[in-house]
Amino acid sequence: MSHATDKTPVCVKVDREALERCRGELLRRIAHDLRNLAAGVSGTVRSMNPSGRNDKLEFLDRAVRSQVEGLTRMIDDLTDLQHVSRGTLYLCTERAILADLVDAAAQTARFAAEDRGVSLTIESNGLCTAVEADAARVRRILAML
Repeated sequence: MSHATDKTPVCVKVDREALERCRGELLRRIAHDLRNLAAGVSGTVRSMNPSGRNDKLEFLDRAVRSQVEGLTRMIDDLTDLQHVSRGTLYLCTERAILADLVDAAAQTARFAAEDRGVSLTIESNGLCTAVEADAARVRRILAML
């Protein structure tokens, strides 16, 4: 009869490289599947109101698109985390106007704010500075603020 106090230590040797490869493959598969699901949801909502004439459906379309964009950002963040842990994060830099990046990030949050009865206003005085940046990443970072 075995008792809970009878514990035999078990040594397990972990191949960290193999573990990292498996984790990376799992993350890639999850990201791929989630992107496919998000695209399907987005396409379905767009097909419900192709003419854009129904205000209620237009509102739902904007809300779902906002949520799909949020999900896509989360997937991208998970993928970025994997690249950072491997030391292989690549940036796609381009020249961008800082005010445009702020406005794009605010637009992402604006629908969620409006749904809660909150008005979101951005004053970008003096942000006409051009920067060399990975615009998509900067927009995601700003949208998370």
